[in-house]
Amino acid sequence: MAGGRGAVPWIVQDGVLAGPGASQTLPYLLALARGGRRVHLLSVEKERFLFDPRRAESARAELRAAGVGWTALPFGHGPAATRTAAQLLRLLASARGLIRRERIALVHARSCLPALVAAASGVPFVFDMRGFWAREKVDGGLWPEGSVAHRTFERVERALLRRAAGIVVLAEAARPLLPPLSVPVRVIPTAVDLDRFRPDLPPPPGYEWLRGRTVLAAAGALSNWYLREELLDFLTVAIAADPSTHALFLSEDGAGRAARDLAARGVDPARITALGVPPAEVPRWFANCAAGLLFVRAAPSKKGSAPTKLGEFLACGVPVVATSGVGDTEALLSGTRTGILLSSVDPAGYHRALAELAALRREGPELVRRCRGVAGERLSLGAAVRSLEELYDEVLAAAGR
Repeated sequence: MAGGRGAVPWIVQDGVLAGPGASQTLPYLLALARGGRRVHLLSVEKERFLFDPRRAESARAELRAAGVGWTALPFGHGPAATRTAAQLLRLLASARGLIRRERIALVHARSCLPALVAAASGVPFVFDMRGFWAREKVDGGLWPEGSVAHRTFERVERALLRRAAGIVVLAEAARPLLPPLSVPVRVIPTAVDLDRFRPDLPPPPGYEWLRGRTVLAAAGALSNWYLREELLDFLTVAIAADPSTHALFLSEDGAGRAARDLAARGVDPARITALGVPPAEVPRWFANCAAGLLFVRAAPSKKGSAPTKLGEFLACGVPVVATSGVGDTEALLSGTRTGILLSSVDPAGYHRALAELAALRREGPELVRRCRGVAGERLSLGAAVRSLEELYDEVLAAAGR
């Protein structure tokens, strides 16, 4: 981490070679480095991505060219609790070594478990919450309500909030759920790189026919928090109602299964495309869609969330059809006319949403400009990085650094 302003290592447990880490963590680090901030990434990566020469070397070369250091640790094997403990111990050892060598004054911890590592490292840290982790485990059905794990980690999360030198949350809707705090809090939603996600991108080679279809796209993890069955029902209704409608699933994990399940509902497989698309190729697909589908299950913990794909679709000039109860999504869409909120997850609600979407799309280029404008004003990577830099400077000034 040579040169530039005060060094801030990032500790990330979810990896940066796929999923949200690729679309969120890497762009932030590169933008911070371009602005003169010294950054180093400590991450845990799944072996199938870490040992994929094309993917890992591409990321490593991009980080190296920007002057960003990277310590990538393997995900590991075995029972979840044992594996997670080993990950945290390796992250802590790497963090302490880096802090000692580079005289680090501030650490950025992305989510709850990395914040535990940061708290144990002995220097001030920014707690980038990414949501209410303990509550998400309960809402996601992984922990029973009131279990020992739930109660323990809810206390840990609150202790980390009190211990942190600064807090980042993803949505204004999360603020009322925080305990009283005496440190700065920034709302920084998941951001989009406007240079990568643009309306003018051509279709991927071999898929030029996309431009002649009404493509409805679902991307990312198609399980866990996704309302998967409702999504498939919506697509079944949409395809039956309009012969030009085509379903597109983009996921490195569940696209094929989603396509099979949709076909099992009687949908012609010729009207379904399912692909495992690397993050670098996603913008071309989004730019050639009619709408993005964000069918996320509402739960108490989701008030602190911000769907990554929301900004990416909007930056490509593409409206979204979304469920309510997730972070600030409802307020943003209803206030900007850049998408449709489902009034109900049933056939009547689906037909209403499709009619509203058709009316919205008739605005043509004006809709594209409006979606792009909202992404630039509210969800851009540049604005997010500026807010993060201000937080770093405030925290370092308070610490006398």
